[in-house]
Amino acid sequence: AGAGRVISVVNMKGGVGKSTTSLMLAEHDAAVGGKRVLVVDLDAQANVSACLVGEQRWAALSSARRTALEYFQPLMGRSGGRSLPPLGPFLEPNASDVIGAEQVTLLASSPLLGPFERDLIAELVQRHRAVWKVQERVAKRMRDALDQAREEFDLIVIDCPPGISLLAEAAIRLSDALIMPTIPDFMSRFGIGIFHTTARRWLGASLEHRSRTGGKILVLPTKYQDELALHRSELAALKANPRFDVLDVAIPQHAQIARAAMYATTRRDIQSKYGECLGVVRRLSDEVERRLGALEAAA
Repeated sequence: AGAGRVISVVNMKGGVGKSTTSLMLAEHDAAVGGKRVLVVDLDAQANVSACLVGEQRWAALSSARRTALEYFQPLMGRSGGRSLPPLGPFLEPNASDVIGAEQVTLLASSPLLGPFERDLIAELVQRHRAVWKVQERVAKRMRDALDQAREEFDLIVIDCPPGISLLAEAAIRLSDALIMPTIPDFMSRFGIGIFHTTARRWLGASLEHRSRTGGKILVLPTKYQDELALHRSELAALKANPRFDVLDVAIPQHAQIARAAMYATTRRDIQSKYGECLGVVRRLSDEVERRLGALEAAA
């Protein structure tokens, strides 16, 4: 496999900013960092797909059967996925409205991805296959995709669906690191405690001969409002918990970030897109690079 880094953006909860985080990392690292970036959208809501290519282009990809659904669909049926097409034909290049981010490529999602996972389990259980065999098959297909992607891209960002699914588990197991966006409130903090344990176990299982995952699961505070005492106290509680590696940067609740998620048919530079929040995006990218780079150097 090549040297491309795989980062999955994960959380059990929806609405915490996973897709926005994936978008910001991808566009900044391409436009400012000059990296070749692949965004893999595994969320059936297809939010990051729509953010990157717009609704019309995403609909065209769906009609042309060039989404993650069609990439994984050959796992169905009695062939057992033995004859599988390569990743390349499913990828959409130049997937950003940012001038200078032409090196962003997308594997788009499909609303049928969730039902597909359910049907895949049902089919194999009917054929008296153990559920772990289903997961093994999905993981192998995911590994094939990521092995190909590592050869072509410097960074692969996987936007995972909320909760736990076959595809999310495979992505986590095969990632070099995870980013876990979370809103600094009690329910979100409570929820990530549970999910963090599961994610750490999955990620640790994929780190050959390493017993620890320290520093590889980065908690990112999102939708942060410094004027709220609750947010300040909950963020302090997160940072005080030795289980969590919390990033110093916090993504604010800001209209500019919400607007940046809306695809623009007229291309714009990254400063125009993110406005006064570009500094936050830059700090996110820089801190992730610094933290993971230090871990890789020490490995």
